[in-house]
Amino acid sequence: MIRYAQGDIFDTPADIRINTVNCVGVMGAGVALAFKNRYPEMFKKYAKACKAGEVRPGKPHVWEKSEFDEVVTVVNLPTKDHWRQPSEYEYVEKGLRWLREFVEKHGEVRVALPALGCGHGGLDWLRVQKMIEAALGDLAAEIIVFEPSSSHAAGERLDESTLARLKELGIKRLQSGDPGYPETLRGRSGATVYLRGDVEALSGPMVAVIPSIKPSEREIQGVVACVKELTNPGVRILTGYSAKADRPVIRTALEQGAHVIICLVEGILLFNIRRDLQDVWDEDRVTVLSAAKPQQKWYPGGVGKATAIKLSLADAALISDPSPKWLSGFARNRTAGICGRIFYLNYGDMQEDIKISLRELHAKPLSRSRKSGKPNVAEVLAALARTEPQKEASESIPIAHESRDEKRTCTD
Repeated sequence: MIRYAQGDIFDTPADIRINTVNCVGVMGAGVALAFKNRYPEMFKKYAKACKAGEVRPGKPHVWEKSEFDEVVTVVNLPTKDHWRQPSEYEYVEKGLRWLREFVEKHGEVRVALPALGCGHGGLDWLRVQKMIEAALGDLAAEIIVFEPSSSHAAGERLDESTLARLKELGIKRLQSGDPGYPETLRGRSGATVYLRGDVEALSGPMVAVIPSIKPSEREIQGVVACVKELTNPGVRILTGYSAKADRPVIRTALEQGAHVIICLVEGILLFNIRRDLQDVWDEDRVTVLSAAKPQQKWYPGGVGKATAIKLSLADAALISDPSPKWLSGFARNRTAGICGRIFYLNYGDMQEDIKISLRELHAKPLSRSRKSGKPNVAEVLAALARTEPQKEASESIPIAHESRDEKRTCTD
């Protein structure tokens, strides 16, 4: 029997509690972090099992402990390989097959189950809900399924001082049922979004710019040149806030008069305007958002989560990362719904597995205009307008690749 619930998964009595995890030993956010904080010994055993290669899709980690007059059983069920990646439907399916056999052996027990992969993992709740019902609906056990908002809220009850600080700074707290909550996030997750600035900016044409964590000077020059060409009237630039990778993009966009949307990894109450942006900062043209707890410091799992949110919000994406290994998860899942509207800088030396991921997403390399030598962003702008671009003569030379005769970068 299945019934649905909201709230704290630990407040409901259960014989077996399911925790959604990755396979690399990190519990950095959401319900996984709540499990880690509640059962630190469990986390140590799980991390050790991951290091030994014993945790993988379809092969969860099980931990048991006697607690007072009951036995606590925690099942760490993998829904993704790495914390940087989104969850995968295939992994959820494998986990549910295993879980069915496991629960059947235990008979009429009570199982507390989060919305597998639908919190920080980014999967579509309606699809996962059907998978859960098909796999577990006829068991004798009582399966208590907690909806996505509960996964995000695990350990996220805000105290009065935090709520007062949010109000003082004019920061809006949007949940999936609230007016103004981004439509592209509804259904795929129950993320609470904290937002500073113009909410309406999220509804305009938007390009997500996704650089590497440690970009080279060549990459920075290339992506800045592209942003200069993308800042048409009304176009929003969506990016992160890292010093070397994202802030040059923010500066360029603001200098060009564009509206910038900054998606933070950390909590929004930790945000401040950096010194290198103060001379171009315009509160009317900057919107800051975060799906982390308001005072959450930077954490590893937040990077993948922020990337998933950017790809979900954007109408098109520009990837300047020369080695986006995280793409494989998005390619298999189509979780972002942005297939066919991803563009990338071609450095001419991509690994084969990355090329495969890009092909699966129907991603396109940016070429260079034959007339001006600048990045040809017509197809990107067309993706924003949902129209076919005008054909312009352009060369298929890699946009950030050295030719035999000269160093060809976006700033040439």
